[in-house]
Amino acid sequence: MLLTEQRDAISPGIFADAVTNTANQRSMSRLLPQAGHILDTVEGSSATAELWRRYQTAYKYAAGVEFADVISSLRLLTEWYNDNK
Repeated sequence: MLLTEQRDAISPGIFADAVTNTANQRSMSRLLPQAGHILDTVEGSSATAELWRRYQTAYKYAAGVEFADVISSLRLLTEWYNDNK
């Protein structure tokens, strides 16, 4: 997965700044503290898992990426954000 391959090339501090700036631009910063809970909801959703399966079918580059790996990567990014905000 790209995040695993490029982990050392990503600055967690710059990433956290980018997330903050993007959330502010989109008036969504109030959701940032809820990221863990939102990910729990997404991970537990069979509907979201089905959407990912359809996405894998439609886009070959996603075919080998499991839903659990996507969630794991999002959790890592959330951790980076929380540790560097």
